[in-house]
Amino acid sequence: MATTYLMDSNVLIDYAGRKFSRDVEEKLDSIFDEVFHYSIISRLEVLGYNAPANILQSLEEFLATGEMHDISEDIANQTILIKRPFPRIKLPDVIIAATALAHNHTLLTRNTDDFKNIPGLRLDNPWQW
Repeated sequence: MATTYLMDSNVLIDYAGRKFSRDVEEKLDSIFDEVFHYSIISRLEVLGYNAPANILQSLEEFLATGEMHDISEDIANQTILIKRPFPRIKLPDVIIAATALAHNHTLLTRNTDDFKNIPGLRLDNPWQW
């Protein structure tokens, strides 16, 4: 079974802003050419960014090509289970982690330290490829 990724906000923003090396960008291109996944939280973070209107429109068009996961009952329950033992992790990050767990995705993020102690969560960091 192929790895499916849930994109954290920082990956989406940096990919759209072409901030990766050419090699990493090519690998990400192959992921984004397939169906890519992201949380409603990442949508809010990415589109809530204070940027010029043309940049925000490009980001919105880019996100429209992926599959957004809303907060379902399963994700809410996963969030509660994660948040209790890790009260210092910010709620948006917990929801993103819960989304990855609920959908059996590997979380693609720069902020692996924020997520590394969450049991069962698979992480990958494209800045280390």
